[in-house]
Amino acid sequence: MSIKRLLHSGSGLVLIALAFVAFNMLAGLLLRDVRLDLTAQRLYSLSDGSRQILTTLNEPVDLYFFYSDRASREQPQWRQQAQQVGELLESFERASGGRLRLHRVDPQPFSEDEDRAARFGLQPLPLGTGDPLYFGLAGVNGLDQQQVIPFFTPGQEGLLEYRIARLVQALARPQKPVVGLLSSIALDGSFDAETGQAQPSLRVLEDIRQQFELRMLEPAIGHIPDEVQVLLLVQPVGLSEPTLYAIDQFVLRGGRVLALLDPLAEAAGGSQAALQPLLAAWGVQMPPAEAVIDGSYAQQIAGPDGTPLPHVGWLKLPAAAMAHEDVVTGALEQLNLASAGE
Repeated sequence: MSIKRLLHSGSGLVLIALAFVAFNMLAGLLLRDVRLDLTAQRLYSLSDGSRQILTTLNEPVDLYFFYSDRASREQPQWRQQAQQVGELLESFERASGGRLRLHRVDPQPFSEDEDRAARFGLQPLPLGTGDPLYFGLAGVNGLDQQQVIPFFTPGQEGLLEYRIARLVQALARPQKPVVGLLSSIALDGSFDAETGQAQPSLRVLEDIRQQFELRMLEPAIGHIPDEVQVLLLVQPVGLSEPTLYAIDQFVLRGGRVLALLDPLAEAAGGSQAALQPLLAAWGVQMPPAEAVIDGSYAQQIAGPDGTPLPHVGWLKLPAAAMAHEDVVTGALEQLNLASAGE
């Protein structure tokens, strides 16, 4: 009997089935630590940044994944998301080389596990059909310091790795790194004399403070404090020579700079020309007289007679213009830019 006839016979189908079972058994034994990530957003493939964070773990960290499996038996949408979170946590555990220890906990009502979840500050979701749903993460390091994700919110799959990595980093580095912020704009709250109202601090500063010790630096500073590890420059306009020298010296002694610059800083009331000598020395090019214009994304402004006119220097970017694969911009629906540099 030929091979082709054998494969199409009943015996051939049995052989194919046996071969399939054998392959899966071997894969289970030999490839236990191998995973294929076929998701569109590569939800289970850790980024280089996450892997770098794992290398900073000097001692084991315990992760407690609380999920109410019994309470969600009739909730397939929750079970699917819990599977995603669990598999991603397993990816973190495998990549840590034993420094992360994952514990799965199914907190039953009135149990010690439920009391433990409450002590961690996890927030249960009433399902209305029975027991509440716990779906959160708690981490504990060797110093008994804790970090918690109270609840994994649906629809934020693209942020899962970031949230878990941030929790692990906070436990790996109990002492927050120091970030110095230097800006010509009042970012940390101010008082508007014209309206008589106080302007609140930017939300992004509160997020930064969760992970770092934020130091607000005066624009006329003559020396960047030695404890500052990262210098955040936000639209620094009109910096003096001593301040520019201090920034350059900070870089020369190994400090890192994150500069948010525009060629025409309208909100700060000036240009970035003063920073050009430093940019040139660092090998960074930003022509101070050039900005991005795009007629297809131009915002509409009122003309002299009230007629709407397109402003090609003020851009209104829709969701289609965002990089959806990037965790920073993937969830944005609209972004407005004014005199943005390239």
